[in-house]
Amino acid sequence: MNCTHCGWPIDLSQSPGHCPVCGHHVEKSEPPQGEPYSQEPGSELLTPAPSQTGRAAYCPWEDQDRLGLFSAMTRTIGETYRRPEAFFSAVPHGGGFLMPLLYALIVETIAAMASSFWGTVLGDTLLSGSPLTGKLTVGSAILIPFFVFVVIVVWAAVLHLSLIIVGGAKEGFEATFRVVCYSSTPEMLTLIPVIGGIIGAVWKVYLTLVGLRKIHGITTMRASSAIAIPVLFTCGLVTIVLAFIFAGVAALVP
Repeated sequence: MNCTHCGWPIDLSQSPGHCPVCGHHVEKSEPPQGEPYSQEPGSELLTPAPSQTGRAAYCPWEDQDRLGLFSAMTRTIGETYRRPEAFFSAVPHGGGFLMPLLYALIVETIAAMASSFWGTVLGDTLLSGSPLTGKLTVGSAILIPFFVFVVIVVWAAVLHLSLIIVGGAKEGFEATFRVVCYSSTPEMLTLIPVIGGIIGAVWKVYLTLVGLRKIHGITTMRASSAIAIPVLFTCGLVTIVLAFIFAGVAALVP
């Protein structure tokens, strides 16, 4: 049967009493009510709409009217950690850029501030002993959301271009943008000092891979290639720049 709230197909023998996607209580005797939920263009609210594929479109973060801000945030974080395949299978492909962007801005701003805090506390920053550190930290905190916004937009654009190159852009740019935004969840692991950032970086790549594969309906190999192209290009560019710098230093040293 399908969940009467979000339309997700449920096996009550495996998920007794509740929907694994939206958490809605489900009774075996409940008759189906309406079509799976999807998101109408230009609207931030989930509304019933006919589904040609039977796909249930639902994201807890975009259901804040019912869940509330805190519950919507914690459920989205939980779903991306515990059930990334199911989460990205249900994420709407459209419906606006604002909601996913706000999610990523909140998560990555908290993560960046936590990283800066631990760097200062543990003495990993060059300015940790400077009297200007406090002022610079406040200034950085103000600028962090702006830099996060730029990074999200640029990375989504580069990733979508990479998908086009490998023939994996089955959906529009907004679908890729949503993957980038909701894949930012592991950044929260920077709240754990030292190892949190490393684990989060690895998990973020995995979430991006799963998201691209599910939302664009492509193979793991094609999704991996789309991620690898910009990474390898960046590594190659950094290597070339470093080579020129070392060559210049070597030429100046007698």
